[in-house]
Amino acid sequence: MYYIIFNLLILFYLPSELKKVRIEALLMSLIAPLSTLWNSFTLWKIEADIRRNCTGQAISIVDAVFRLWSIRITIVDGAYIPYDYFFQKTEDYDAVYFRNQSEMGGEISPYYMRNYNDYTTDTDFIVQVPSGTSDELKNRIIAFINQYTLAGKVFRIEI
Repeated sequence: MYYIIFNLLILFYLPSELKKVRIEALLMSLIAPLSTLWNSFTLWKIEADIRRNCTGQAISIVDAVFRLWSIRITIVDGAYIPYDYFFQKTEDYDAVYFRNQSEMGGEISPYYMRNYNDYTTDTDFIVQVPSGTSDELKNRIIAFINQYTLAGKVFRIEI
């Protein structure tokens, strides 16, 4: 892409007999919309190049959002529950007593054994956005993530 400064083009290519303040001001005002259009196009082109380089096969949404809007987001699993692990007797871990949610206490404080329904949530992943993010930018991030997530995956935005 070329970097064009339209105001300098007027000053360089205007003949010297026409270089008067009023003519220069008229030409600057006439070329201002073209300059604004060119600047917005170059910004759009940079964003489009970044989006084009983010394919579905190789993408890091966190890095792409940072490159587009300079915002650090984090993506976490939809269920915040840590998974339980079972150990064998030979591994010398302390004994843990298990119960289901329907069973009530005992003499020893029981460990809650989660059911399958506890691990299923309404969202597959959660996108955490910094607190100072505007609503417009949140909508742009949602649209960008929708573009690259798999069909059927559901996410939500948290601050």
